[in-house]
Amino acid sequence: MTFLPGIPLPGDKPSQSQGQLRNNFTALNTVFAEDHLAFNAVNAGEHKKITFNSVIADPGLADPKCSLYIKTIAGDSELFFENFDVGGATNVVRQVSNITRTTVGSLNAIRNVSGVINTWGEVVFVAGNSTSAVIDFPIPYAEVSLTVTPLVGTSYTIAISSISGVNFRLKRSNTAGALTVKIIAVGI
Repeated sequence: MTFLPGIPLPGDKPSQSQGQLRNNFTALNTVFAEDHLAFNAVNAGEHKKITFNSVIADPGLADPKCSLYIKTIAGDSELFFENFDVGGATNVVRQVSNITRTTVGSLNAIRNVSGVINTWGEVVFVAGNSTSAVIDFPIPYAEVSLTVTPLVGTSYTIAISSISGVNFRLKRSNTAGALTVKIIAVGI
């Protein structure tokens, strides 16, 4: 299906251009829906993914712009981010593919290129289990801040009884019922 940008022509009657206009709208929706939710979908216009298909050199942007782009490094297409630093002498280019992602059980962790580690997920205590559990971090920390939140409606209390760079221990008030807690940790 070819998109016809000159339709309708100035002298066209609607009946003459109707098929071409419909084809144009169909072509637009097809192309847009490649990386986005369709025009008529809930949350229309939001991205499903972003596809890059042209390898370029660093853009060399002027303030205040930034860019995501791909270029070839050692034969592989790599995703880069360039942000013009305010005041200006340098462009910062970071290779996004250097993000490390690790999963252990139901916990996920990523380490970004600047060394910041984020861990998230949930820990489930089943009924009758011990009142404490040691949970390993998927990626070890040098320094870490941890938040533990029981799911809404839980009548048990939960506490962090110890934390190190490699794991943490949770204690709960009793073993009578199942308990699910959300974990968020940030550090380096």
